[in-house]
Amino acid sequence: MKNGKPKHPLAKIRERNGLTQNQLGILVGQSGNRIALFEGGFQYVPFSVFYKLSEHFDIQPEEFEQEITNYTIAYQEWIVENMKSRTLDQDRA
Repeated sequence: MKNGKPKHPLAKIRERNGLTQNQLGILVGQSGNRIALFEGGFQYVPFSVFYKLSEHFDIQPEEFEQEITNYTIAYQEWIVENMKSRTLDQDRA
């Protein structure tokens, strides 16, 4: 986590396997820019990508889907905590 921000499961898989976003994109039939959008949480990862990941890495599509769900919850909690911190900082100013 950077600054407490949770890391997207796709980024974890990619980094664990020493791949760039472009290289992972080639493996799963997406562009590197699209991988960046997935990892940044700006687009949902299509289920077809889950299956392609399972073909190349030791992970089941359902397991990856669960990791995405857990990430989403953690990310939402992180956002709420940051909003609380900003509100407290503004109140102190």
